[in-house]
Amino acid sequence: MIATQVPAEQPAEQTGIVTACEPPHYFRAAFEDPPHPASTVLVDVVPGHGETHLILTHGGIRQSLLAQFDTLWTGALDRLREVVEGRASAIAPRFLPKSAGGAG
Repeated sequence: MIATQVPAEQPAEQTGIVTACEPPHYFRAAFEDPPHPASTVLVDVVPGHGETHLILTHGGIRQSLLAQFDTLWTGALDRLREVVEGRASAIAPRFLPKSAGGAG
């Protein structure tokens, strides 16, 4: 199980189930957001010459939520780039599901 926090404008928490994990190259999780259809997040890590490409695909998102998720993922990936480039420090997650030793 994994958990994420959606943008602060609409504080909420979503939990998902890891449906495939092949470290270090592939990760897939399914998220439920009733009454809306489930969505799936795929992360592919593709090594290149002197660099690595991260391809993130989030499918099953309702049209009305596309802008919100675009903002969410753009911010998350920008933050990841800052950490990888050494311009920001990594911070521990604020929430861990019970299955990962958190308070839930």
